[in-house]
Amino acid sequence: MRSVVSLTGQNPPECRRLSHTGKSHRRDRTGWLIEEAIEARGARPIFLPAYSPDLNPIEQLFARLKSFLRKLKARTVEELWRAIASFLKGVSKEDCKAYLANSGYT
Repeated sequence: MRSVVSLTGQNPPECRRLSHTGKSHRRDRTGWLIEEAIEARGARPIFLPAYSPDLNPIEQLFARLKSFLRKLKARTVEELWRAIASFLKGVSKEDCKAYLANSGYT
């Protein structure tokens, strides 16, 4: 708790801290003390949802890449690099926009 208090004390009141812990981690006494310390400094904690690969655009691209590589059955380092290069040439600007939109970034 000490590090959170000292960090929030260096920020202006309108500064907001993000927390990666979900509600299940806030139920204990320490979690509430940290939240209260942040709020006492005029900041507001924002609790982010648990990590989900479905909401990460790069994970969507990696899933497509892994599927592509499985289909090609590249078994040597050289074949693998050629397969990755071939895959990347096929990724369009529209594909990237779709990954971002699907993840809620648009």
